[in-house]
Amino acid sequence: MFLKKIVLKKILFLGFVSVSCTQLTAQTKQPVDYVNPFIGTEKSSHHTVWESKGATFPGVLRPFGMVQITPDGYMYSDKKIKSFSFINHASGYFSNGSFNLMPFTSDSMGVENIAASFDHADEIATPYFYAIALKNSGISAAFAATERTALCQFTFSANGAAHLLLSDINNTTISDSSTISGRCGDTYFILQCSKAFTAVVPYSGNEPITATVAATTFPKAIVINYSTKENETILVKIGFSKTSFKGAENNIQLEQPGWDFEATKHQSKKIWNEKLSQVAIKTPDENSKEIFYTALYHSMFMPVISSDAGSVKDKYESLYPWDTYRCKHPLFTLLDPRRESDMVASVLTEYDRTGWLPTDNMMGNHNTELILDSYIKGAANFDMAKAAAAMSKSMTVPPYARREMGDFIRYKFVPANIGSSVTHSLEYAYNCWATANFLSATGNRKKYLKEYNALIQRAGYYKNSYDATAGFMRAKSITGQ
Repeated sequence: MFLKKIVLKKILFLGFVSVSCTQLTAQTKQPVDYVNPFIGTEKSSHHTVWESKGATFPGVLRPFGMVQITPDGYMYSDKKIKSFSFINHASGYFSNGSFNLMPFTSDSMGVENIAASFDHADEIATPYFYAIALKNSGISAAFAATERTALCQFTFSANGAAHLLLSDINNTTISDSSTISGRCGDTYFILQCSKAFTAVVPYSGNEPITATVAATTFPKAIVINYSTKENETILVKIGFSKTSFKGAENNIQLEQPGWDFEATKHQSKKIWNEKLSQVAIKTPDENSKEIFYTALYHSMFMPVISSDAGSVKDKYESLYPWDTYRCKHPLFTLLDPRRESDMVASVLTEYDRTGWLPTDNMMGNHNTELILDSYIKGAANFDMAKAAAAMSKSMTVPPYARREMGDFIRYKFVPANIGSSVTHSLEYAYNCWATANFLSATGNRKKYLKEYNALIQRAGYYKNSYDATAGFMRAKSITGQ
């Protein structure tokens, strides 16, 4: 009934409860005001396949943004923050990320002197803004983001030395007295400061911070030094790119050309509110609205944009289709068919690069279902001929896109000597069904008739795992026992 309502009304979304101290009545709340980014940030009392981790984090981002800012490895029961991470978060599994930045005031670079204690009473988390008072250093930190840039605001309460630890980086170069560039894995970055730094030194563990260093390139971690006045604020702007330093610079120019923190925050709030407002739920229960809109916010952490600003079509990575083809991508076909089409096109770009549909790190080849579902529901602005070729080859041509596929075809099931054999068998049968139906629906059945017939036959192999006496799907040995 709810799905029917969404389809007929073309989606209406409302909701979010931020953890700020602002008091809002149910009548004045917008959808974004219901989101509670702390949901899922603590350990669960029930162990799951993901152990007991809540596996979410209070991320500051724009929908599907490359940049997602959070205290690194955040858990709600934490007493200290060791750093803030900006990219490469595996949302839904753990909250550790890459490219770490941490302000501090100690004259020692020891980890125990850099990590900062905090209270939740001094913490504000929303989808568009995160702020925290770092108690032992007297620093107030706040963060906002665009899709490809971050804007940080650090206010130092006392006169004296102030520092920024930048870690998980490489190929770092000082461009001028307020700009640093480098790499974080396969990501390029340009970091700009609103105030010129007095020195940049290599991070050296517990050694005292020295005044300056002559070199212009540094190892995997550096410390940026300042001398600040009481309650002085320093802004740090960072542009990221998967393509080049020029791409990172371009992303800054297009998304964050100035230093207006409040403008960035308010624009992000507007974007989130518009996105969440696509769906409206009717209930007097405020708690249900909080849960619903927080879940909707979490659904837009991944996949992440990997193309530069100004691209004709956005490219995405980290689709993880085994986890997402059942519910998440079908939701996107309803809420944002253009974006869903771009995601499918991104999958096909990987086919161009490798010759196979990407399978990511799970079981089966579920980009087949993702592509079929997108096409059937009208999110079809991608190359149909390429999709048909990619799906057909990945499912019918050795060595296939998955190594267990050969056993599935040989034995008509995946034998028990291979781990998770029943899962593999059922996943491959479904993949075959999806591919065959895509070929038929797009008018490619005749062109791929041999492949289509084989796929339809293999789609029925799920029956070979069924044990009628037990009433369950069960593993079989190579001999069929």
